[in-house]
Amino acid sequence: MSVEGQPRPFIREVILEDFMSHEYSRIRLAPGLNVILGPNGAGKSSILIAISLAMGQSHTERSRRLSELVRHGRDQARVTLLLDNSERDGRRPLPRRSDVIRLSRVVRSSGEYWFEIDYRRADRLEVVDMLRDLGLNPDNLLIIMHQGLIDEFATLSPQERLLLVEEATGISGYRRRLERAIERLEGVKAEEREKEKQLEQLRAMEGQWRMLYEKVSERRELERRLEEARGELAWARVARLEAALGRIGDRRRELETQAGQEEGLAARLGEELARLRRELEAALDAGDRARTLKVVDEIAYDSAERALAEYRAKLAREEAGRLAREEARYREELEAAREEARGERPERLRDEGELEDEIRILEAKIRALGDLPVDVEELYRDIRSRLEGVSERLRELARNKAMLVEEIGRRMEVWRRELESLVGDLNSRFSELLSAVGAAGYAKITYGQSPSEAGLEVYVGFRGTEPMLLDPYRQSGGERSTAVTAFLLALQGRTVSPFRAVDEFDVHMDPATRATFFRVLHEMFKEERGVQYLVITPGYPSFVDSSAHYIIVQKVGGVSAVGEAARRQEQDRGPRPDSHAGGRGREGGEGPLLGQRGGAAGRPPRGLRLGRRRAPAGRQQGHRGAEQAGGDAGRVGRGQAARDDIAGGPEEEGGGARCQGARGGAVLGAVPSRGGIERQRGVPGQGGRVLGGAEAAEAPGAPRPQGAPGDRPPGAG
Repeated sequence: MSVEGQPRPFIREVILEDFMSHEYSRIRLAPGLNVILGPNGAGKSSILIAISLAMGQSHTERSRRLSELVRHGRDQARVTLLLDNSERDGRRPLPRRSDVIRLSRVVRSSGEYWFEIDYRRADRLEVVDMLRDLGLNPDNLLIIMHQGLIDEFATLSPQERLLLVEEATGISGYRRRLERAIERLEGVKAEEREKEKQLEQLRAMEGQWRMLYEKVSERRELERRLEEARGELAWARVARLEAALGRIGDRRRELETQAGQEEGLAARLGEELARLRRELEAALDAGDRARTLKVVDEIAYDSAERALAEYRAKLAREEAGRLAREEARYREELEAAREEARGERPERLRDEGELEDEIRILEAKIRALGDLPVDVEELYRDIRSRLEGVSERLRELARNKAMLVEEIGRRMEVWRRELESLVGDLNSRFSELLSAVGAAGYAKITYGQSPSEAGLEVYVGFRGTEPMLLDPYRQSGGERSTAVTAFLLALQGRTVSPFRAVDEFDVHMDPATRATFFRVLHEMFKEERGVQYLVITPGYPSFVDSSAHYIIVQKVGGVSAVGEAARRQEQDRGPRPDSHAGGRGREGGEGPLLGQRGGAAGRPPRGLRLGRRRAPAGRQQGHRGAEQAGGDAGRVGRGQAARDDIAGGPEEEGGGARCQGARGGAVLGAVPSRGGIERQRGVPGQGGRVLGGAEAAEAPGAPRPQGAPGDRPPGAG
């Protein structure tokens, strides 16, 4: 909720650019219920396809190729969603700092595509992960049900249906955790079988190695002596290196002492030279030639002595440095030799050459014994150790298996409890909705040996018949539409996604059933205003709800045009003489109910103003020329039907003329209002069609708006 207590939409606006039949459309979505109206082929479904693709849907409706979504003659199409990310109760819905997130998908005519988040390129996985935390998966038809998917829902297997329901209601985590526990149990069982095979093999090997043990005793003795000789040789090397290191250290220290002495002498001579220079200056000042010559000789001598002392100190330092490096190398060798030396250091060490000869002899004797398994004892002990290790691992696996079985039991119980709670809530609402249209039904969970076998079966019965399993064959198209729509509506109270949509759920319904479900939709989203719902229908709703947001889509000259329908306050108006067949009453202050003619949409709802929202100025050009092009058939007139059905006359906010189509022609007209140029629709005359002035202006070739609100900046792709 906003600061003022008003709900906020999840999607603020949808912007379509060269997408399918839309050249440039901006569709504002409100919180709560949004209803898109318009004739078949006008471009209504394109809006939902665009929303789904921008959210990362992995396939397109009717299996279209992505390149087919680009408007004919254009290089690329762009779909942009403006997502409201402002804080709710101190938290933002999405983990980004901006109040509005601009989510785009660009599709090129070559089939190439990419995503953008706030003008930055992103991949599909990033988009899907961003929305998944909100429970929004565009591939789940219970969240976004495209045109024709009602029949597809009926064809789903019970297992597939249950998976969709779990994901839509936010309880799929119970199944995932249960399945992970089952996977771990299967892994434990597989390892247990493998360890049992290893145990049998190790027991057979143990008997064989026990028999070989006595045959290699001589070899073990030779190896023992060889190990002792090698150890003694290592200690002999340690002793040699220690002695060499001692000599080098003594010499280095001697040189360092010598260098220190020479440096001290040089320092003293430096002080003496300083004194002599002062004395020389005094002699020069006194003009004492003899004394001057004597001091000069002394300075020359001391300078030479000082230079020699410094040179000797330098040589001593360099030699000491070389010895220090050699000393470090010897220390490394000594450390390595000490690591090789094992056991206690012998008191008496033989010569290295003698030890090397003994080692060669012992190695030759060992080779002469042939290819006997010399490490029988080690291998035998290794086999025994492996036997014990495998046995211990089997005991550990048995404990893990018992714990996992217990965990799976608990998780299974929790998962089933959640499913039963869900189905209980679902059936209560499902039965209530079906009974409102004279039907009955219920859903039930079927369980198998594993969670993957669990499914959701839906049973429906019409006209007093016993409920039967919902499938593509038992029910008619209208019955399937009724059952699936009732199921979808019944599920809304448990669905977690902040945005949901359904396209043409009512296409096979009779008028009474359609009216019932529209009432349910309106009432449901009055109570649940925190959710944004989009409904697409080819017909007008049977009544008008001031809390809902109506959007009109029509196609003019091959271009889809989008407008908003706003309720006009009905003042000083009596009841309409052509009230619908279903009744004249209002529900809770709602607008008048409308009739349907010949199975089509019928007249537009009384009290709606149909207008284009924020239409760019560049797209309003030419409506006068289009008006004149129709001749007598396209002339704009005024009439009672226009006054009855179109809000926006001179007395309306913003002024402007009402328009009605003449016989056999099209209605054109644009009425300015505070929100910008709004398209006004007239009532079709005899044999005519209803068009808006802005629609006529959006003929192919109309100039594209520059700098319209929400346009991407230059270079953004």
